[in-house]
Amino acid sequence: MPWRHSLAVPPPTATLACLLALAAVAAQATEYTVGVWNPSTESAIMSMYRPLFEDYLNIVVGGGLGVRFKMIVVDLEKSMLAETLIEQGKLDFLFSMAGRIACIEKTFDWIVLATGRNRLLGSEVGAQGSLMYSLKSNTAIQSVRDFKRKRIGLAHIHSSSFYMNQKVLYDQGIDIYMDPIQLVFYGSDYEDQLQDLLTDRIDVGFTVATFLTQNHADQIPYLRFHNLLNLTWES
Repeated sequence: MPWRHSLAVPPPTATLACLLALAAVAAQATEYTVGVWNPSTESAIMSMYRPLFEDYLNIVVGGGLGVRFKMIVVDLEKSMLAETLIEQGKLDFLFSMAGRIACIEKTFDWIVLATGRNRLLGSEVGAQGSLMYSLKSNTAIQSVRDFKRKRIGLAHIHSSSFYMNQKVLYDQGIDIYMDPIQLVFYGSDYEDQLQDLLTDRIDVGFTVATFLTQNHADQIPYLRFHNLLNLTWES
């Protein structure tokens, strides 16, 4: 399936066919914690997803059953890593990038429940790092082939996005270690990456489509997108 945001649950709730069937496990607990990650700030994530993962579930699923859902933001701080919370028994559901979910699947034997789809400029996107962008005003960059001797903003060096983008550049004859004039690693801080691109501190950024569409849709007309990838992930 294309790389998207997905919702995963541990094995005890594997019988659920969809989110509304969560009532089937109502007898097991009175409160469930839903961890959510998105490339944004904590306040923006809460504002965007609390209406679904807390308000909606409490009304539609938990109403009359004595079950409540509490949403928390995960993976923005080391103390709130999803793996740590799962090991401590403090996380029941996780909504994150599908690649992240696949790792949780393998590590903790969780089950994928549902998958969302992301779109940008009419194309389905959403793989971490699958969106490469520059400023339209930077006329020196028209395609991936122009990335040589440019300043490139990336995510974690150990992330799947780093290796995927590295392959894209290698396919265009660009050595990511030797050809760019500078590599800047932002971790998950796509906000700083975008601001650096807008202020000419970097020339190219690798990000996720949801960050731009959900937080900076007004900037999209000024950005040039390179290789909107629709990659396949098999977990």
